[in-house]
Amino acid sequence: PNLLIIQISDIGTYLVQKICHEIKNLTSDDIAIRLLAKRITELSAADFSFYELNPRLLENNLRQLLAQKFEISGEKYSFYDLKDLGRENKVKILLPLLDKFKILCTANQGPCGVSGINAAVLTELKLSNRFGGRPKPGTPIMILRNDSRCNLSNGDVGVVIAGDMAVFPGEGDEERYFSLESLPDYEVVFAMTIHKSQGSGFEQVLLILPPEQGEHQLLSRELIYTGISRAKQRVILWSRLSLVEQALEHCVVRHSGLPDRIQDCFDGNLRLE
Repeated sequence: PNLLIIQISDIGTYLVQKICHEIKNLTSDDIAIRLLAKRITELSAADFSFYELNPRLLENNLRQLLAQKFEISGEKYSFYDLKDLGRENKVKILLPLLDKFKILCTANQGPCGVSGINAAVLTELKLSNRFGGRPKPGTPIMILRNDSRCNLSNGDVGVVIAGDMAVFPGEGDEERYFSLESLPDYEVVFAMTIHKSQGSGFEQVLLILPPEQGEHQLLSRELIYTGISRAKQRVILWSRLSLVEQALEHCVVRHSGLPDRIQDCFDGNLRLE
């Protein structure tokens, strides 16, 4: 069956209204969900549109998203510029550009999972290495385990540059440079799981819900909230509409044990960063 794209600018009216309706039914034990919901509803709502999408057209739509231009330091760049920017070591453009757009998936495996989407993007941007080995300049990478020697943590994201080097954000406007061979385990990160995206924020987010039948049990209201709340300006949601409805109806029961004063804090002037 055809997939649907729900293209939402500034977190569209439909999801915001549905989420606001469901918030009324949340209990005091749903602190984490309340925080996410509050952040989402504080974003401005705008019009939304539904687009029927044949699976064969997914590749074309992904190209359009990768080709969109983002302004950095007075110039406009797309993800198709990553290869040249990496070769030229233009880190002041590379790092901000990679924060503009991120693909979030519910699972690691499968064609709509992290591995499948990363492989598709690498091929499209001509950054794939058919013989394996080290990633090409312009490829974003994410650290997979803490390393006190390099002072890098699980989840830190950097980008490969020329000379078999990688650069990571440092304090303030500083950058930190490492040889690829000195890094702990890492992976390509055009796409990441929603779980690993927690604590991050991007200008735009493409959120992909799995069309594969066996992965529907992963979907929940919490997962949708978390994915949407990673976006600062725009969310593009790829899914069947029935899956979105199903996920928003499925709430994972939490028993946080947090004292009532946390609820009081929520009801007061709580600021989400």
